[in-house]
Amino acid sequence: QGVALKLADERFRGDKEIVLRAVGKDASMFIYATETLRADREVVLAALASKKGSKVLDVMRRASPEIQAEREILLKAPVGALEFASEELRADREVVLRAVKNDGRLLEYASKELQNDPELKKISEDERKKMQQELDSQDWDY
Repeated sequence: QGVALKLADERFRGDKEIVLRAVGKDASMFIYATETLRADREVVLAALASKKGSKVLDVMRRASPEIQAEREILLKAPVGALEFASEELRADREVVLRAVKNDGRLLEYASKELQNDPELKKISEDERKKMQQELDSQDWDY
């Protein structure tokens, strides 16, 4: 169904049942849904829950601004989705803390106020150091 959605006529790409099945199997099919369905909570959540498709962040990138502003959806999205979050959510300490604990580099997407938060800065710095140590410990024999 995923590949079929890519090649499908607009009316099929706008059929919620078809799109739900497709994105549930492969999140990368989300980009082929109509604009209306890319603004549909159920479709977005199904795509975010998909176990297949390396383009899960594309779901947030292509979701409607209303979806990007939903706290519940952002908390279910990969932490990197902070980049596509609304300004309000970039100022939400819990949302930012979740992201920064997983990838210290994401602090750059937080509000200016949270970027200057001493605790968040420390967590970000620690996560960056940990990431660098992991990279340094890799055997990069080519």
